Amino acid sequence: MANNEKSVADRLQRLEARQAIGDLVARYCFLLDQRRVAEVARLFASNGRYATVTPGVDVRGGDEIKNYFAGRFSVLGVTNHVVHQQIVEIADQQCDSAVGTVSSHAEICVDGKAMLVALRYDDSYIVEEGVWRFSERLMTFLYYAPVEGYAKAFLAANNLVPVRMPGR
Repeated sequence: MANNEKSVADRLQRLEARQAIGDLVARYCFLLDQRRVAEVARLFASNGRYATVTPGVDVRGGDEIKNYFAGRFSVLGVTNHVVHQQIVEIADQQCDSAVGTVSSHAEICVDGKAMLVALRYDDSYIVEEGVWRFSERLMTFLYYAPVEGYAKAFLAANNLVPVRMPGR
């Protein structure tokens, strides 16, 4: 059956999946800002992976993910994570896996200093126990700058970071 011939039920299932994935990404931000690291870890599949391009963080599974974020937040003050654009491609007929790219930023406090951070996430999602979860979340920092140095950092940032565009 061609894409334009999918049943209404199939199309609805994909829309519901996209919404659930969007909610997953938003929930991640809110839980981070509330320091609910055990709940953040439960947003990942049982063998889920969280990694950063720089610096080289690579943790797998709920305990490692929870411990990573607990350690990270022990040195941070207030944070405000914000999601911007998100592209999602449902990867299969069963509608139980997907890939996506998320544009985001964070306002954070490090050692009493306000910072602005531009982030990009390359995600893989799966359904586990009937719930959409991250199977992999790879974060790239585009810039990480003090508020007063934002303009300089933004202008110096390499804005040509390769983006995994679903469907290409």
